[in-house]
Amino acid sequence: DFFGVEITSFVFAFCSLICIPIVFTYIKKSSKGMVAEQTKQEANFSFLKNIHVLPTLCIGLFISMIYQGMFTSTLSYLIEVHNDINISVGVFVIGAASLGGIIQAVRWSWEPWIAPLVGSLTDRTQGRYSILVFSTAIAAILFSVISFNMPLIIWISLLLILQITATLLTTITDVLAADIAINSAKIKIITLYSLFIDLGAALGPVLAY
Repeated sequence: DFFGVEITSFVFAFCSLICIPIVFTYIKKSSKGMVAEQTKQEANFSFLKNIHVLPTLCIGLFISMIYQGMFTSTLSYLIEVHNDINISVGVFVIGAASLGGIIQAVRWSWEPWIAPLVGSLTDRTQGRYSILVFSTAIAAILFSVISFNMPLIIWISLLLILQITATLLTTITDVLAADIAINSAKIKIITLYSLFIDLGAALGPVLAY
């Protein structure tokens, strides 16, 4: 809001750039160890023979595309369209980009605490699919409701609840992928799952805009 997109982008690009020599200095290549041995054991594994792999990968892709891609990239614009470029909160005036950043930061602040609790809950109850369906239903309702005009405080509260569903769905999807990987080809499945997550996050902004 204060410096503009161009300057902000250059700052983050510079921070990424100076990390490159650090990566080459401190992260060493290794072709030995448990990972290499495990990879050899998974050489004959076929994804087509396991009917649970592809659906889980697609769920991860769509969750990532919606939350990490579409929602994250359009949140500030959504706030601007729903309210105004500047939002008054008491005596403070906050820009749409700043408010969007705050809402995103709130999610990342609670994620290390809520995600392990959700994972632990699903381990104890074995209710992964029921929580997945329930969270998806709540998220679908909230995505529909936030398009309507309503008082700012209620609207932001709904956005925060929507962020909770993001934590729930992301965690449960990760757990589902881990369940499949632990009984199959761990490295192949988790590697492909990570690829699908990144692909979804990349497709999200493209499709959204």
